[in-house]
Amino acid sequence: MNCEILDTLYIRANGDIPCDDDAGERIILAHAGAADWSLHSTLRNAAYAHIRESLSKGQAPWPDTCPSCAFFRPQQPFSSSHQRRELRKVQIEPSLACNLRCPCCNQLEQIHTRPRPFLMSPRLFEKVLAETRAAGFAIREIEYCGQGEPLMNRDFPTFVRLARRYHPEARQRLITNGNFDYASATGGEALDEIFVSCDGARQSSYEQYRAGGRIDRVFDFIKAVPGKPGGRSQRVVWKYILFEFNDSDDEIREAQERAQELGVDTLLFVFTHSRFKSQRFTVANALDIPILYSNVAVNATPMHYERAWRALKPLTIWLGPAAHPRTGTLFKIDEVTLAGEQNLAMRGWVLSKKKIDSLLIHIGDRLAGAAQMNQARPDVYQALPGYGEKNSGFIFATELAGQIADRIVISAELMSGARPVTSFIRSYSG
Repeated sequence: MNCEILDTLYIRANGDIPCDDDAGERIILAHAGAADWSLHSTLRNAAYAHIRESLSKGQAPWPDTCPSCAFFRPQQPFSSSHQRRELRKVQIEPSLACNLRCPCCNQLEQIHTRPRPFLMSPRLFEKVLAETRAAGFAIREIEYCGQGEPLMNRDFPTFVRLARRYHPEARQRLITNGNFDYASATGGEALDEIFVSCDGARQSSYEQYRAGGRIDRVFDFIKAVPGKPGGRSQRVVWKYILFEFNDSDDEIREAQERAQELGVDTLLFVFTHSRFKSQRFTVANALDIPILYSNVAVNATPMHYERAWRALKPLTIWLGPAAHPRTGTLFKIDEVTLAGEQNLAMRGWVLSKKKIDSLLIHIGDRLAGAAQMNQARPDVYQALPGYGEKNSGFIFATELAGQIADRIVISAELMSGARPVTSFIRSYSG
């Protein structure tokens, strides 16, 4: 039994260190604002000792809280990166204040019940950074989010500079609603990744959840983000939660077209388990979402990751599509997902100078079935116009015969009539 709290550190604007950013938020483990605070004393205190002892015995540290928490991992073996003097992620809440009033967010409740201050001071953040470095801890990621909007803190550019000074190896990620002027809010400081939460492609649907927000301002924010400030790559991810009021095929396609215009690196459609969740699309029919471009993906909340759906990872490095020179055939699997332990789905594309009538998918040594062909893939057509094929995509779903092992071998056989054209094999891990 395990929990992500043993790999992460979450510090609120007021210095409180809660038990991660979900159901355990009400459990305070330490306070970084204390004059005598240190990382070592925190990780050795009674609360952390209770977490480690409980998990190592296969028990939930807080039985009334842990089972409903997105970061609880009952199926994973016990481990802690603290022993390696490493923090996979330090999550910082620069601000509890927010400029929007999203109906499913508990920010409004917390701002009435939590102790002040509501804005983290650069001094406190520098203390955390200096202490983690003095303790010899490596930080892989610093993420600015929490229950408020990070860019409400006017000192945000200072946060980025301080993090670069103390932990230059750490990737910095900002999660924002994007209702700001990019240059003034960030000071042009280079981040590694910016997640912009924008649930819709039209103001009429967007404002139903992002109450008080202006979608045109969000699009201006995204457009203003430079790709390589100071020579450092900076990715932009448009996070689009699928609700019942923004999940029409037309709006999903419109969002993808707008993402291409704005130069977004990734457009991420996200399933949620909260109020207003999409009824048309769920993890069970994820492949029914009309995907038009290769920089568009489908994802889920941490709760879905643990309990319902996850992406399988290729065990081989795949720098490009598999090729068969004799037949002029190109084939690629873009995504393989698993719901529970039984339902496997995949999507990808295929191009060939020969006519492809069917695509047979084998799981291990079993013929699992034929993929659905002729799915629209304008991104592939744009990249490879010489094939003259706009509908090169395919999707496939099947129920596995047994539980997935540590690795699963998927082979695809391209058929022209009853004759095979060629086949490709890839291994994936769970």
